[in-house]
Amino acid sequence: MESPKINNLDDLTELLTNQEKRIDDLEQANAELVSEVKKRFVSKAELPETISNNIPKSGLFSPSFLKRAFFVWGYHFIAQLLINIVLGIIYLIVFVLILKNALLPWFLKL
Repeated sequence: MESPKINNLDDLTELLTNQEKRIDDLEQANAELVSEVKKRFVSKAELPETISNNIPKSGLFSPSFLKRAFFVWGYHFIAQLLINIVLGIIYLIVFVLILKNALLPWFLKL
């Protein structure tokens, strides 16, 4: 950054006025950032309450091991059930197409 050229008192006054305005703007921006940080972050004393308010109300976050285990098993069971239903429908379609092509000509000969 090069030094500003100051030829008279008016130039110096203008430079100082601009610098003061920049400082005021930066202080205002800093105050806004500090207030935003204070809104987003909590103290150590408020942390457990904030965590309990923000995590989902589900058995996956239960303190009981058995409850968590059965919730995981239940989610796994439902996912496997949905996957197997889709695969079962695909297998059924393929099986019907194979039987139609293999057995239909045999039935038509009778």
